[in-house]
Amino acid sequence: MVRTERMSSAFIKYHLDDGRAMHRFVAPEPRAKPPDHLRLSLPLGESWTLVQAGPHERETLFGRFGETV
Repeated sequence: MVRTERMSSAFIKYHLDDGRAMHRFVAPEPRAKPPDHLRLSLPLGESWTLVQAGPHERETLFGRFGETV
């Protein structure tokens, strides 16, 4: 493990050496996105997810102008 990051009182993120992260939810987290990764639910409402990020894709955030302007 590289480092631990407390995201909220209910959510702790553990950054791993290989670029993945483990998310630990100790209570319901209203801001959490629906999981699209492996999630393990445990008794009493605790759950863990293992997240492996894909390659970063840079996206242009400004408009492109053509002949219509």
